[in-house]
Amino acid sequence: GVSALRDSTSIPEQIRDLESVGEWVEALTSYEQALQVRSSCEYHIGIIKCQLKLGNPTQALTHVKGAMENFMDPYHKVSLNAYGVAAAWRLRQWDLLEDFMTIGGIGAATNNLRQLNKPELSFEVAIGEILLSMKKSQDDIQLHGLLNKARKEILEDLSAASQESYQRAYPFICRLHALKDIESVHCLARMSQKIRKEKKLEMWTTHTLHWNARLESTQPSFEIRELLISLKGVLCSMLSMKEESGRCWLRLANEARTARQFEYATGALLQAKRHGVASIAVEQAKLLKSKGYLHKALKCLDDSQKREAVSPLVGFEDINTLSAPQESEEEKERKAELLLLIGEWAQESRAKKSSEIKQYFKQAKALVPHWERAHFVIGKFYDKLRQANQESKLSAPDTGGGKDRESKSPAQDVSNIVTHYANSLLQGHKYIYQSLPRLLTIWFEYMEEYANARSSRSSRQNAREVQNISKYMIQLVKSLPAYTWFTALPQIISRFNHPHKDVGQFLKEVIAYSIASYPQQALWAIATVYNSTKADRQKRADQIVNYALQNIPDDDEKRNIIEESLAVFKELIKVCNHKFSKNRRVSRIRMSRYFPLLKRIRDSPVLIPIQSNLTTSLPPSGLRDETFHAFPQANVTVKEFEDEIAVMQSKEKPLRIKIR
Repeated sequence: GVSALRDSTSIPEQIRDLESVGEWVEALTSYEQALQVRSSCEYHIGIIKCQLKLGNPTQALTHVKGAMENFMDPYHKVSLNAYGVAAAWRLRQWDLLEDFMTIGGIGAATNNLRQLNKPELSFEVAIGEILLSMKKSQDDIQLHGLLNKARKEILEDLSAASQESYQRAYPFICRLHALKDIESVHCLARMSQKIRKEKKLEMWTTHTLHWNARLESTQPSFEIRELLISLKGVLCSMLSMKEESGRCWLRLANEARTARQFEYATGALLQAKRHGVASIAVEQAKLLKSKGYLHKALKCLDDSQKREAVSPLVGFEDINTLSAPQESEEEKERKAELLLLIGEWAQESRAKKSSEIKQYFKQAKALVPHWERAHFVIGKFYDKLRQANQESKLSAPDTGGGKDRESKSPAQDVSNIVTHYANSLLQGHKYIYQSLPRLLTIWFEYMEEYANARSSRSSRQNAREVQNISKYMIQLVKSLPAYTWFTALPQIISRFNHPHKDVGQFLKEVIAYSIASYPQQALWAIATVYNSTKADRQKRADQIVNYALQNIPDDDEKRNIIEESLAVFKELIKVCNHKFSKNRRVSRIRMSRYFPLLKRIRDSPVLIPIQSNLTTSLPPSGLRDETFHAFPQANVTVKEFEDEIAVMQSKEKPLRIKIR
């Protein structure tokens, strides 16, 4: 941006650039350098802001106290006081919070901050006031009055920001989200006082699930989510819910790590440990790996696994499955993630033998059989083993670091890859753009090799395995929602003339299934091969369309869409192929004269092939949903073609038609 055009950068400009990209450690250093040049309250306020962003409210609070003694002017004192409020409520220091709230008066502080155009600090003061009211008083009327007052102030700012853009208004929407969280927790606390313990636990569990869903619906911005999670942690602490408060710290560590705010993540992990959260090893290891310490991360997981006596090398026939229900689902998922990460990172670092890694994966899969990520990671593992085997068939290096790689047939390797990638897709679509293209590529290539070498001895030995894989792939077609295949439809159509008959049958099933499910979109995908100049491709496309029509015998609407779309495609091809003599100069022609069939079309169901009409959307839940509609419900279709056709004055004289 503008920073790249500067010949030189001053310290204030450097600070602004660092803050805009969230580099708070470097910004803090720059503020300290600026203070060495000139003592200014603005730089002290900047240091306090950086400390809060880095998850150091204690240091921020200490700095606020020092700055307030040295700078007495009202302009800066208001901002310093607001940062003191923000640090105090995050630290649960209610006496200090009350002191800050009484300095200058609450209402005056809020109004001054709004006049200074600092709505984020004004909101921090409002949050402090609400939390202090909840801590000191049991007056519901007073609390709801404070919530309504805060909402009113936010809505005033929101109405102005919404005139500019959604992104500009979004922080204000999230502040309303935070107020709703406070209100719902307060109401829940009031209700829980009047019900039995069992009912109370069920109610809080439902609330937590709802809160998590609301949090996931927000933008994945650490600045947004930090406020919401910190607030939830404070509310749980006020209600003496130590375990839930610790989980909030753990969630903060996760969000901070994802945003590469490693200092904040480290502090949040320590707080989670202090609150008695037992399952911090996985998050701690992920933080180490994000910092680039892969071997340290792996050792952290290994140590945790040994402490919990989760041995991956026990034979599964020796595991007492009757004891499994004694563990909660949450505990199983935590152990499965630990084992899966050990296997994945051991493969990446070549720290363990492949036979050991397989055992880690095997136990992780046994703990949580229907886990999408587990199947995806295991599929990648077998994929890398196969690649290593292909690189050197005589002395294949062990992808996991050992030299005891089991020698299996190529068909068995392909079967393992296909099965695990497919199982990943059957559970959800988080990894669909990695697993599905890779699954298809591996299977298509192997089947092509097999078809070309069918007479060889190795091919005859693998015949049964190949037949089983083909059968599984054909069964997979309708086991997945139709929108899944649309994400790879161009890749599928590119293998239209595959030499193996089983792949041909698979292609026929997938394309026919896609046409039967979403005919308007799928037909545009095969329009090129249906009207191909190569007879074999055109014949194959015609067979697939007829097969699709057989699968929808009772749906007249879909049959009409298919038949009319194919007729329109045929006429459009005629328009494309229309030629004029080289000596003839013409700028306009009439469709009614040259292409009368196209001109007679009225209110056609044929889709106009614009990007928004043809882009596949996936269920936001991340899980498979048979009822989900992957394309816009209100499609833009052809009403009619305008009679006038423009002839472009270039060498080939292409025609430009207009559609209403």
